[in-house]
Amino acid sequence: MKKQDKRHKAPAEPPSEGMSIDAILAQLASMKDNAKASIGDVDPEGDEIWRQDIAACEAATAILSALQDEGIKDPEQVRDLIHDYNALAAQYQNLHQKYEVEEKPVRLGNTFICPACNRQIRQLYAAHCWSCGKRLGWGR
Repeated sequence: MKKQDKRHKAPAEPPSEGMSIDAILAQLASMKDNAKASIGDVDPEGDEIWRQDIAACEAATAILSALQDEGIKDPEQVRDLIHDYNALAAQYQNLHQKYEVEEKPVRLGNTFICPACNRQIRQLYAAHCWSCGKRLGWGR
């Protein structure tokens, strides 16, 4: 019975769940202060680790502050922003492939056919198909 209870447990929430960026920045400042207080003359190697921790806290603070300046209030908005960015990047890549990458027209007797929409190209050596907008490369 106990094994079944463990399997049906809800997944643990990420540590940032429910925390605002202000709360995360405050926690980073506290961690940075604790790291600064731990630096001493006793262990030079340990001091280097604390200095790296301080640098990491400062870098994370700078990133979160920049996001906050853009109106981001919590980690969920950051995830949404990244998701939207990736979707737009994929859409741009598809549009670039469709309209900017050249493709050679298909010759059919004395006429040329667009490789994308299969319609007749009315003007010889046209840069784009007049029907679909596909960029044409004549290989001249």
